[in-house]
Amino acid sequence: MSETHFSKNRQEFAQFREGQKQNIKRAAYLDQAAGEPTGWNFYDEGESSFAISFKEVLKGKSLPDFLKSRFPNKTGELIMVEIGGPGYNLANDLKGLVKKSVSVCLTDNHLPLPNKIISPKLNHKVIEGDFSDQAVHRALAKEVKIEGVDFWVERFHHAWDFIVKNPGMLYHILRKNYRLMGPDSTMLTELWALDQNDIPLKREEMEAWRDSVNGKFSGKLQVDYNFPKELRIDKFPGAPKDLPTNKLT
Repeated sequence: MSETHFSKNRQEFAQFREGQKQNIKRAAYLDQAAGEPTGWNFYDEGESSFAISFKEVLKGKSLPDFLKSRFPNKTGELIMVEIGGPGYNLANDLKGLVKKSVSVCLTDNHLPLPNKIISPKLNHKVIEGDFSDQAVHRALAKEVKIEGVDFWVERFHHAWDFIVKNPGMLYHILRKNYRLMGPDSTMLTELWALDQNDIPLKREEMEAWRDSVNGKFSGKLQVDYNFPKELRIDKFPGAPKDLPTNKLT
C-alpha cells in the first residue's frame, strides 16, 4: 500500500475520529446522567451479538461453542483481541475460555450492558485510540507479542466508510493484524458491505483470493469468506509468515 492511499483521506479521517470521540463522550455523559447506559449497547456488546455478525462463517455456533471446538486444548488459556469496542462484555461472557483479553477502541466509556456483572478477576485491558495509528498498533503488539493472539475479532461497522475501499488497503490492514496472530489462531473480520458501487473491490476478487489461499496452503491456512461482510481466517502450524496476497493487490 502506498502512502497516497491514506494521505488523500487523512484530514477527513482525522476529523471523523475526533467527531466520534466527542459523540461517544457526549452520549456516555447523557446516558450516565439519565441513569440509562443502554444507549451504548452496540459499543460494548456480548458474545451473542458477535455470533450474529459472523453467523455464516461460524456455521451458526455461539462463540463459546466455536472456541471450545476450535481450541479444545486451550480452554481457559486463550489470548483474545477485540478491535472496535471496549470489549468488557465480550471478555466477561468468555471469561471461562479466555486467559487474557485486550481491546482497542476510540473511547472507553466504561458502560457495560445493564444487568451484567463484570468479573473483578477479568484480565482485560482497553487501549484507547485509533487502531490505524502506528503507536496504538505498537501498544497492542506489546501486549500480545510473547504468545500471539489466539482469537481476533473486529467489527468496524461504519468506520470502513472512512477508509479507502481499495484491495491494497484491505490487504495492508489484514497483513498487519495477521502478523500478531499466534501459530494456531482464528481471525474474524467484518468488512464493509460490498455492492455494485464498491469499486475496485469485487466479490469475485475476494472469492478468488479465498480459493487460491485454500488451495495452496491446505491444512495450514484457511480462508472463509461469506458475501458481503464476513471474513474468517484460520491459521495453523506451518502457515506462511505473511498473509498471501494473490488477487488483493
